[in-house]
Amino acid sequence: MKKITTVLILISCLLIAQTAFASLDEKRSDITKKYGEYRMVLDDRGRIWTRADWEAGNKEVAETYIYYYMAKDVKVQMDVMYAEKKGDKDPYVRAQRFTPDWAIQVKELKVYFPEIFELVTDPEAKVFTTREKLTKNFLDEKSPVTLGVMVAKEPKSVPGMYTLIAFNVKGEGTLIKDPKMINGDSYISEIVVERTIKRNTVDPTDTKNWNFQENLFK
Repeated sequence: MKKITTVLILISCLLIAQTAFASLDEKRSDITKKYGEYRMVLDDRGRIWTRADWEAGNKEVAETYIYYYMAKDVKVQMDVMYAEKKGDKDPYVRAQRFTPDWAIQVKELKVYFPEIFELVTDPEAKVFTTREKLTKNFLDEKSPVTLGVMVAKEPKSVPGMYTLIAFNVKGEGTLIKDPKMINGDSYISEIVVERTIKRNTVDPTDTKNWNFQENLFK
């Protein structure tokens, strides 16, 4: 059985997609319809498998399914974590990570990730910065300050939860150490969409280290 230690993908293997999926109400079958089959699998022991090797009959547990697509002129790796349950052959999405081949600017989000742009500009979207660990799903080096958006709507797949979008933001060749440094020219190296517990956006005692601000995406 072969195990892949590095993730390599050829242009000929890429799927062409017009928009970036960003909803916790989608299922695995929905992802397949939009992007085709997954290309790689990351198991719960941190090992990468090709789809062929994974489906050859192994007994490992899948942690992440890896897809590729083109967003305009940018190649994007999309890692999807499913809320898999025993016997459920079509689970809902639990979390996603989008990693463009090169960082895009905040002001370019609408161009390259229009569906995520719709989420973060929704009337129920609350933009904030934080120095706390907002997500465990960033892979790239992280700035001390993270840009986040909480969409105060319950996904149908997870009643009682909200949608969290976390942006790994950087300056031009530098990490961001002050929230005031984040603007439309800041760079995004990763985007994570996942579930979050409800947080009251009015009562400051209930927001922990989330500092809410005006929506810079609008």
